[in-house]
Amino acid sequence: MWPINEEKEEEGQKNGFLVDAQEMILVLARIAIVSTVITILLVAYLITRLTHASLFPIILRKGIEFLGPIFVKFGQWVSTRWDVFPRDVCDTLSQLQRNVTPHSWLYTERLLEATYGLSWRNLFVKFDGKEPIGSGCCAQVYKAWIDQSATREPQILHFVDNKALNGSDKLTSASPCTRKLQTVAVKVLHPGIKGQVKRDIAIMRGFCKCATYFIPKLHWLSLIDCVDEFARIMENQVDMRLEASNLVRFSANFSKRRDIVFPYPYTHLTRRRILVESFHEGSPISDYFEYDDAILQRRLARIGIAMVLQMIFKDNFIHCDLHPGNILVEETVVPKASLFNTFWRVITPDYAEHDSRLIILDCGLVVSLNERCRQNLRDVFYSVLMRNVNISTVVSELFSAMIHHRVKQDGSFSSVIISMLVIEGLGRCLDPKVDIFTEILPYVLSSVIYNE
Repeated sequence: MWPINEEKEEEGQKNGFLVDAQEMILVLARIAIVSTVITILLVAYLITRLTHASLFPIILRKGIEFLGPIFVKFGQWVSTRWDVFPRDVCDTLSQLQRNVTPHSWLYTERLLEATYGLSWRNLFVKFDGKEPIGSGCCAQVYKAWIDQSATREPQILHFVDNKALNGSDKLTSASPCTRKLQTVAVKVLHPGIKGQVKRDIAIMRGFCKCATYFIPKLHWLSLIDCVDEFARIMENQVDMRLEASNLVRFSANFSKRRDIVFPYPYTHLTRRRILVESFHEGSPISDYFEYDDAILQRRLARIGIAMVLQMIFKDNFIHCDLHPGNILVEETVVPKASLFNTFWRVITPDYAEHDSRLIILDCGLVVSLNERCRQNLRDVFYSVLMRNVNISTVVSELFSAMIHHRVKQDGSFSSVIISMLVIEGLGRCLDPKVDIFTEILPYVLSSVIYNE
């Protein structure tokens, strides 16, 4: 799926009519590919319906994966809504959360060399094999070890050029090393990702313009603004330096929360196509969907929902890619010998035998809202609270009202709505009876909502 050829580091190195014509040809070719794949998927759907075969979810996943990052992103979001889409489709698409077909180790090796120089092995002492531990729509992640002194060295190129590596030929081995090493996660962008995202956004923008032209009522849904906002946040996701900056800000925002953790980015080691961050052990939150500990499931759902509400209403800095593949659960057993723990277990219905926290990954898709959009979100949550209905029902009514009354919204509003729908779906996967209204209530009634 992923080409080996290196994409251009900077756009604009070529100019003129030839480049414009070349890009137009690539866009037209991309339209032909997308149209062909969608047609095949529609035919496959009809055939499987008529023959009662159960192959369509697998065919759909393969088709989405073939189409690339933007389609994979939508597939990841769809996979969280068990209450809207068929369960077998959601289960199959959930594989897109961490198991997208990876690019080759050869490409990663070439990129490390191009980024850090011929002596990059002096920095990355060892990799845990040549296969990534996870692969998403835009990048894949490796577990690696770096010299501990490099985490404190701002002049990384000086470090790479002047330190010698003992046994560099055993880069991917698991043999012990006498140097002090730091475990890190190395996130590497897929090749050609920037150009593919750019072309897909151009296609989406053209489609929305045509749809709005032929169906004027769609103008009030701000489809083009939504695409422009989506383009902005997707372009941010293909720059690892921006993700590192987002991680720093999220860590500061949640510094007082013990139950939510963001990886620490090594900003002096991070480049546009490579992010180096702290490594965290944990299990994907999807492993807990069928767990036999209802109390723990309820606790995880509440932590996730409260986290998103804080992002929206307190911090106004919102993670818009919270599908299960980007959330890990770290558990530690609560000691039972303490008299306090014994007493607390008796008086607390939701007492859990494990102290759990969420580790939030992949912070490239981030938005902030203007005050008008924040007020509209407050109204959405107030309606959810007063009417005791789920968020998806209110959102559907909201968009219908926008068309009827001809009210436009900022593009970032839709991004946050999608994020909230995803986290609500995730919460209901953990606990179908999750009381989202209890979590919303403080934000509706407190000055956090009405006085900011």
